[in-house]
Amino acid sequence: MNSPSDFGFVYVATGTAYLAEAFHSANTLRLHHPGSPICLITDHPSSELGPFTEIRRPVAPVSHSPIDKLLALEAPYARIVFLDTDTHVLGDLSPIFATLDRFDFALVQDVNRGWNYTLPGLPETFAEFNTGVVAFRRTEAVSAFFREWRENFLRLRDTLAAQGQPPAADQPAFRYTLYHSTLRVAPLPNEFHFLSDYPNATMWKVRLLHGRGDYDRAAHQINASPGLRSYLPELGAFPAHSGRRRLLIDLLRFNFRALRVLILGAVDPETRHPWKWWQENRSRPPGKSSHP
Repeated sequence: MNSPSDFGFVYVATGTAYLAEAFHSANTLRLHHPGSPICLITDHPSSELGPFTEIRRPVAPVSHSPIDKLLALEAPYARIVFLDTDTHVLGDLSPIFATLDRFDFALVQDVNRGWNYTLPGLPETFAEFNTGVVAFRRTEAVSAFFREWRENFLRLRDTLAAQGQPPAADQPAFRYTLYHSTLRVAPLPNEFHFLSDYPNATMWKVRLLHGRGDYDRAAHQINASPGLRSYLPELGAFPAHSGRRRLLIDLLRFNFRALRVLILGAVDPETRHPWKWWQENRSRPPGKSSHP
């Protein structure tokens, strides 16, 4: 395993709204990494270190937009795992660093995979990655990649603004930049980055949740049963078929949860409504938008 000076975690919180969230997430990370370096990069530094090893002011300009996560490159480590502030750590994440022995990046493929837009020159099979957890090596080649990622994001943002479309996220620009680079990316198993805001599936014990809401409830639902299982927000996990009796019990339990949520609403008012993902997908116009 790498020495502490060689690796570390980093959060980026620009603006006061994300600062408390970063502290909460880092506290959950610290439970499973008591001795690991954790850096916070923020334009609103706290007088208390809390779970962080150090807190730094950003050197590069701050835009208070999704592209601020690129400030993660300023973390003082050779191998870095960036975590979004809306993550909740449930287990040991150190195996991610070992992946960087052979790869420049490690990320999980996004649940939506960028299906709702196209990028000219990119095949549909080169799907979108979720940048809520990004493991990377800080090398000259990766630094150059970050600069290109920023340039592509700004170009995309300006193009969409001229068309009167909503602001661009950072993931399409990451996807475009990665496709045109020679860097190596490893697919991160989703137990190390589980997107809990959307329908999802996993096989192993989830070690990190990404998505706002009742983390304890989501963790209990997702990790209650080992093995292959599907997950719907608020409704919980549905295991793979393992006999008629177990299937009947699981169906009754699942339908009870669905009925309760439909009648009473989501248990946590801050949690995405369990059917919102369905409504959003159904409300999209047919076809795909085109991003440059």
